[in-house]
Amino acid sequence: MKKLAIMAATSTILAMSSSHAAFTGSGSTGTTKLTVTEQCQVLVTGSDATKTRGELTDGARVGVLSVTAKGCNTEHAALRAQPDNYHQGKIVLIRDDHQARINVRLQATDGRAWNTNGDTVYRADAGNWGGNLFVVVDGDNVDKPAGSYTLNLDGGYWVS
Repeated sequence: MKKLAIMAATSTILAMSSSHAAFTGSGSTGTTKLTVTEQCQVLVTGSDATKTRGELTDGARVGVLSVTAKGCNTEHAALRAQPDNYHQGKIVLIRDDHQARINVRLQATDGRAWNTNGDTVYRADAGNWGGNLFVVVDGDNVDKPAGSYTLNLDGGYWVS
């Protein structure tokens, strides 16, 4: 009986003390951040070049892009022109004042096939890839005015 009375008193004390329990902050916060990326990551870096107007003939190389695709299984490494760099069905270098464009196409330095679908160019073969693409003048553009031109391409992937 004595044990029962002690157990009853103990449970009453625990119940009373837990009913008055409260959290008191101490002024510090621990934070966990998580960045979730796509499984297929395509990294692209560009280059700078200087050419004369007379050199802007069909097939002239005006830049090189370095592309690395990793974590890609059934996906195809792809590059998409930003809106200012896609005009009338063509990928273009655009002059800084937006008053002139140079038509270009992309060409793999290893000779592998890349396909085009509107503003997107994607590797014909799926899977990981690392290599370079030439930025090549598409058609004669020798009449384009002098100035600074830019091509912005976003790295991503294409799923057939």
